[in-house]
Amino acid sequence: MTVLALVYAFNSCFRLGDVHDLLPALISPLLVWSLFGLGLLDDPEVAAPPLVLYGFLVGGPLSVTLLSVWEVGRLRRRHGVTLRSALGR
Repeated sequence: MTVLALVYAFNSCFRLGDVHDLLPALISPLLVWSLFGLGLLDDPEVAAPPLVLYGFLVGGPLSVTLLSVWEVGRLRRRHGVTLRSALGR
């Protein structure tokens, strides 16, 4: 029963696209940049130069943001989905 409940919870948690097609592309950068902020407040786990540490710390959120921007543009060009249609206006 516990395994079934976990499978259902994870399945329903990550189905943001069922609400609106743009929602995953808008929520993902928000979550990743908030984790970036938490990572800045935490002490580094390895002794590396600051350029390397911050490069790896910024790399993930930046790539997710760029992919989200690409996805929003692709949805607008190919399917006509805009933020205005997401807001119901």
